[in-house]
Amino acid sequence: MEIPDDAVEQPQDSDELYFAAKSDKISIKWRKHPKTVAVKTASVNKVSVRAGVKGDAKQALSILDCWGLYFDQDTIQKIVTFTNIQIDKFREKYARERNARFTNTEEIDALLGTLYAAGVLKSSHVNLEDLWSNDGFAPEIFKSIMSQKKFYFLLRSMRFDDIRTRNDRKIFCLDQCVLMIFVPETTERLLTNWCPLERYSTIL
Repeated sequence: MEIPDDAVEQPQDSDELYFAAKSDKISIKWRKHPKTVAVKTASVNKVSVRAGVKGDAKQALSILDCWGLYFDQDTIQKIVTFTNIQIDKFREKYARERNARFTNTEEIDALLGTLYAAGVLKSSHVNLEDLWSNDGFAPEIFKSIMSQKKFYFLLRSMRFDDIRTRNDRKIFCLDQCVLMIFVPETTERLLTNWCPLERYSTIL
């Protein structure tokens, strides 16, 4: 069987073929385009692996449990640590210390929940002040979670990497600093513990 010239992958620069992420524990390399393979399709599709998730993922029965598989407490604690570093950078500009208090995991969980609530209510093009207004039209959920000032403060301060070492890391990973911190560990858990990849796996 002859393979047409356009079906053979031409050698290209590695940066053009792959997305890459690295950490101390794992390195991940994703192909940007599927590899072209000229093979005959089998007449029978035999699948010997049971479908479904494995391990701890089987115990995740609620939406919050499933979300926690990707954003576990270790990940949230990293966000808290990086956010507090940012808060410490400009808290001296506040006249009252209570207006620039360090955050914690509960507040970050609440902030993420507020952002999800805004998305569910399709508020992406709504002025944030309208979500906390007292005119009777604003959803009560936002005022029930936190004040508008607290929301603005946390949203401005939230960071996903250590700003003190960002410039050093950019030398090695350019704009993938955040990707390097969060993606490898979560992907390692996903691919090894919860959803081990088989030959015909597809990630959408």
